[in-house]
Amino acid sequence: MQILLRAFLMILILIAIIVVSIILYKRWRPLRNAHFICPHCGSITTPGRIVLAISPARADSRLLQCASCGRVGYMQPVWDV
Repeated sequence: MQILLRAFLMILILIAIIVVSIILYKRWRPLRNAHFICPHCGSITTPGRIVLAISPARADSRLLQCASCGRVGYMQPVWDV
């Protein structure tokens, strides 16, 4: 009985890891070719993948910290060609 319980728990953990990684990938993928403009100083910054995946978003912007001035704000994406 304990072997079945352990196997079920391992499968459940594996499924949870897969679901979380799919969700993070889906949030990161559309923005992989984008830079962001700081609304305070106007500098262009490129955040990392993990930061893009977990940052809160509005319809057209992401809440990020500027690398130049250090202020946090919703930044508009600038798409690479």
